[in-house]
Amino acid sequence: MLRTGMYKENNLPQRVPFRSLFTLWWGTKWVRNLVLLFSPVGLIDSIFTLMLYQVHGSDAEYNPIVKGALESSLWPMWFAINTLSFPVLVMVVSSFYLVHRSKPRLGVMRLMMLVVALRIFGTAYDIFVFISHVDSLMWATFTGLATFVALNHLYTRDHDISVKGMKQWMQRYVDRFHDYLLLRGVEGRPEKEATVLEEKTTESGPAREERPESTTKPASRKFSVKIRRAMWCLAAVAVLILVPVVLDFVARIFRGERWHEVFGRFFYWNYQAGLIFVIGFVTVILMFSLMMYFLMRMFDESEGPW
Repeated sequence: MLRTGMYKENNLPQRVPFRSLFTLWWGTKWVRNLVLLFSPVGLIDSIFTLMLYQVHGSDAEYNPIVKGALESSLWPMWFAINTLSFPVLVMVVSSFYLVHRSKPRLGVMRLMMLVVALRIFGTAYDIFVFISHVDSLMWATFTGLATFVALNHLYTRDHDISVKGMKQWMQRYVDRFHDYLLLRGVEGRPEKEATVLEEKTTESGPAREERPESTTKPASRKFSVKIRRAMWCLAAVAVLILVPVVLDFVARIFRGERWHEVFGRFFYWNYQAGLIFVIGFVTVILMFSLMMYFLMRMFDESEGPW
């Protein structure tokens, strides 16, 4: 018989009551704080959507369902549903993560996290369009990607997050850095001291064991590795700087300047802007992928640790 009591991490039931998907998140402190942090996003999205509709009319809304609700007398119902749906979504995602944390279902989890990130993207776009006219789509895309990366890091953990755990992690990081400095100091001793020590050992004993060859890299090789890593870092920074330049070039190729002359810096989703949006979105994904590749090459330890 299925029991609906407390769920332990190492002894989870195979089937979970539907009600637990809306209540289980409250039992873990850091998950509860995360849900409470994301809960106002639905209200913020509803408020800025209404303000954009009041300022720019129905053309500012690309969702036909939302546009129809705003143009009718049912907009208070849409406002309530839109405000409450996002907190409920985050509750379900968080509870689902806690249920399957011991045996994570990464495919389903990442699909849910993608939905949350897309909702954050839409909210960020509305905010940037309303308060600013500069690169609203690019910054909203960056916000959505950052949200997905953060959620993917948090919701794939097999243990809880706490202040004590963060302090221990910081202490371990400081200890590893201190050990690294000590090893650098030992490896950088003058060769004269090593030669004197070797002569003393030879004189005091009848036989001398052969010393293994040093596995440390020559100074010139270490310097060349640092130069290559610096070049990878500069390449990643250059790609990040060139993102708006490339997007402007793509927009000019597909006659985006005509759209700019008619509608200004605002973006409205319709048949005319769809192609430019899709090509620009793919361009952003490719350039950010290239930047991540350069960063991965920079932090690669195949040629030696940092």
